[in-house]
Amino acid sequence: MKISKEISIALVAIVAVVIIYFGIMFLKNVRLQSSNNLYYITMSDVNGLSPQSDVLSNGVSIGLVKSLNLDPITQLVTIAIDLKSNMELPKGTTATLSKDMLGAPKVKIMLGKRENGLLAEGDTIPGTPMSDLMSSVSSVMPTVDSLMLKLDTILTSIQVLTSDPALKNSLHNLEYLSNDLKITTHHLNSLLGKDVYNRKQFGANNSQINQCRFQRS
Repeated sequence: MKISKEISIALVAIVAVVIIYFGIMFLKNVRLQSSNNLYYITMSDVNGLSPQSDVLSNGVSIGLVKSLNLDPITQLVTIAIDLKSNMELPKGTTATLSKDMLGAPKVKIMLGKRENGLLAEGDTIPGTPMSDLMSSVSSVMPTVDSLMLKLDTILTSIQVLTSDPALKNSLHNLEYLSNDLKITTHHLNSLLGKDVYNRKQFGANNSQINQCRFQRS
């Protein structure tokens, strides 16, 4: 049986993806076995976090999740994270969860200030579940929705106002009034100019008359 070229390419691509996936998993296992810089995080909900998930700080991978254990009494999850051997955590460091573009949860570490001193290996870092972060974001959403509703109302009112024929007529009347005002102002300036000229001419005539009277006398 002949296999078409397209099917052959698809099979090769699938095999390549499988090899890459298991290669990455193997390398992660090697890192987990070779490193021994363990810290612990406690959370009430890990949102589907699994071993070998990345541990990030400032967007950079600094380790992996080694294991997760649920305490049936406290109902808290203890996350063991294995960091790179040269990675040190200052006191005041906290942890939370984030998700990548595919929705896979990751541990996000917010480092404390180094002048506070360093945590010892095996110390526990306080953690914040993702649900708490999402609830804080959702608490802001009603305010945003209210603002958007008010903005929509304002835009609707403006649209109604601008489409009102009475407004258009008022604008046309205002334009006519402006033109009439310009014409009236022009006429008024002309009249004032003539009046000033007549006054000057009248004054000149009076001066000539007075001079003639003075010469006769």
